[in-house]
Amino acid sequence: MEKTYEVVGLDAYTDYDGDGFTLMQEYFGNSKPNDATSFPDHDPVIDFDETLTAGTSIYAGFGTPVTKWLEITPYNNKKVKSLELMVDTTANARNQSVVAFFYNENNERIYPTYLKYPSGNLSVFFDQPVEVQTLKVELTARHYSSGITARYDAKVNAVFTE
Repeated sequence: MEKTYEVVGLDAYTDYDGDGFTLMQEYFGNSKPNDATSFPDHDPVIDFDETLTAGTSIYAGFGTPVTKWLEITPYNNKKVKSLELMVDTTANARNQSVVAFFYNENNERIYPTYLKYPSGNLSVFFDQPVEVQTLKVELTARHYSSGITARYDAKVNAVFTE
């Protein structure tokens, strides 16, 4: 695609000429990506989900919750189809937990409850995908073992669809 369209270095999801079609759609629709009056000759449906991941390490001391925020901005698809929380801890903390709350770019919660590690739901699939421009994730970690600072490596996988 780079050689044909001479747009080396541009992302396939870029709308180079501002006509509402990405470089990928222009390529598969046989149109010119640098001409705003050239449109794909057929409906360039590219049906795929995109999975994006964000993660962080959180260090929590005895009884004091620690909160960190992550943001995931989808490239092309703007509807969240599913969410997954993955947590790895390097400490042997008892009564530990990491919870994740999910918001849109307007700080409105898009999932009414939360995902929780351990002993909770670690993934959710939406019956109707939820539209977002940016997915904001609030992660809060805590544990109740004195004398230990626990490390939690938390990662969120978000699947976006059209």
